[in-house]
Amino acid sequence: MAESAGDEFISIKDLNIGNVEIKIAGRVSDNYFKNAENQVHDNIFLACAAGHTLAGPGVVVDVGANIGVTTSLLAKIRNKDDIYAIEPSPNTFIDLTRTIALNGLGNVKASNIGLGAKPGRLILKEDPSNSSAANFLDDASPDEGDPRSVIVQTLDDFCSAHDIRPHFLKIDVEGFELNVLRGGFQIIKECSPILFIELNTFTMLAYGRVNPLDMIDFLANNFSQILWLDGNNIECMSDQSSITNFLGAHYSRHSGIDDLLCVPRGASINMDALKSDIKRLRHQAPSANAHLGAVLDSTTWKIAKNIQRLAKPLKGIQRLAGPFKGRSDRPT
Repeated sequence: MAESAGDEFISIKDLNIGNVEIKIAGRVSDNYFKNAENQVHDNIFLACAAGHTLAGPGVVVDVGANIGVTTSLLAKIRNKDDIYAIEPSPNTFIDLTRTIALNGLGNVKASNIGLGAKPGRLILKEDPSNSSAANFLDDASPDEGDPRSVIVQTLDDFCSAHDIRPHFLKIDVEGFELNVLRGGFQIIKECSPILFIELNTFTMLAYGRVNPLDMIDFLANNFSQILWLDGNNIECMSDQSSITNFLGAHYSRHSGIDDLLCVPRGASINMDALKSDIKRLRHQAPSANAHLGAVLDSTTWKIAKNIQRLAKPLKGIQRLAGPFKGRSDRPT
């Protein structure tokens, strides 16, 4: 079903992610929306992480909510939690609010802002054909009245303004992840939330101008475990050797895109149960290869097929980066 909204046609889809039924609204011209079924496989890790890491009611912050796939998933799995969905794109935010309404998510509060290392305004560059490909131009100061300019807050300020202490953070912001983390250092230190974050080498280098190892170093300094999936196996980055193993898989088998589950000190996860659920639910879901094909069809992502060429220089950078530092109480 599609309906007109101004110059755009809006459609609705039903998705099943890890046996959680959700509805999403999106523009028929949006490749992310058109290929939403092919993303089910990847979101199972998030679904299982959210289900296995929080014991009771809490606060979940979805940074980079897009049209609401992950927000709806988190809100239904954590239906006693308060969910805060953050999406900077005005157009995509409209679809997010439609999706929230479609699913009757009374526990979700949505904010049309961006998060970064410092407050202000930034230019948001959008791809009209793909809502998941918007990225901030961190090196450009917006002119007054620039329609691409959006409000940016820090995660620390956002949590303070809403008087919340997050228990679970999900961050997927097209290469701007480290900026969000740096702007949320105090709340991360004080609240010790579970963190589910995307590490995308291409977007971090091309858009964020960030060495991905800097983000790994930040995570190592502020979380006790950094978990990732290799097939259906859960692996852990805990020292320099395990980082090297991760980078090898990241470039050679995962096309430079991985989700990381970061566990703070004092938290525990039943790894056997988590692994079992991931394996069972992924077996029922569409193939990951279908998702990769959909991603590479996007104009923004066509260059990603060459991502493995970055592996050798980054391994050289890793050797210069020194030993894995482990957790500390300082930002990096």
